Amino acid sequence: MTRRFQSITHMLLIALVAGLICSAAAASAQNSARVYIPFAFTANHQAMPAGYYQVQLLSDSFLALADRASGRIKTTLMVHTADAYNRISRSSLVFHVSGTRYVLTDVRFAGTNMESQLAVQPKPERELTKNSQPSASTIEVAMK
Repeated sequence: MTRRFQSITHMLLIALVAGLICSAAAASAQNSARVYIPFAFTANHQAMPAGYYQVQLLSDSFLALADRASGRIKTTLMVHTADAYNRISRSSLVFHVSGTRYVLTDVRFAGTNMESQLAVQPKPERELTKNSQPSASTIEVAMK
């Protein structure tokens, strides 16, 4: 009788671990998206070329931008995550524009209520962020 109880316990434990692994994979999929950015931009003092990117939230403090074709991470960015008031309906990147310069400031993932703001910005962009009207100086690029 004890052997039978041990096998049932082992099977339940295996099912529980498999369920946790599957749910972790599904949760991480919500924090990853593909995007084409048609212009060069800066993010946390780093110049990035136009192109196809895979954007992934690694944790509450780090975001990775990877080359979509090779999967190689081009840069890891420090972010602050904050709860949005409403559930985000579509994934997007938000850029502030200063002349011909585009600066990545926010990342939003669909299906969550989290918004990630880049932690480090050059001083002119911080002033631009504080003093600008969102409709006049902000560009939003949708992610898939």
